[in-house]
Amino acid sequence: GNNQQSKALVTLPEKKCKNLGDFNLGKCSPCPEGSIFQAGKCRWCDNNQFYKIDYKNYFESECRNCPYGLAGSNFRKCVPCPAGFIYDYSYPTYCRQCLDNEI
Repeated sequence: GNNQQSKALVTLPEKKCKNLGDFNLGKCSPCPEGSIFQAGKCRWCDNNQFYKIDYKNYFESECRNCPYGLAGSNFRKCVPCPAGFIYDYSYPTYCRQCLDNEI
């Protein structure tokens, strides 16, 4: 019964769900860091986004788009592409390896 539901709640380092009541009030998150709870399930932020936690109400946490030219890194920040890579919004990771004529 109730114990099973509590164990199913994945914990975040910032705020651990102790019970379903805390979860229902938005005081903790059922999702791993880097994903948001949306439409009843966890959704990972895209590669061009960063994860913004709302500590007052975890349901208000959101994935925000990185500024143009930057890609998401470790869910928390947006960074330039590494050396030898170029920003390309059409590429799945938003950073692709430079071609010979682009170096």
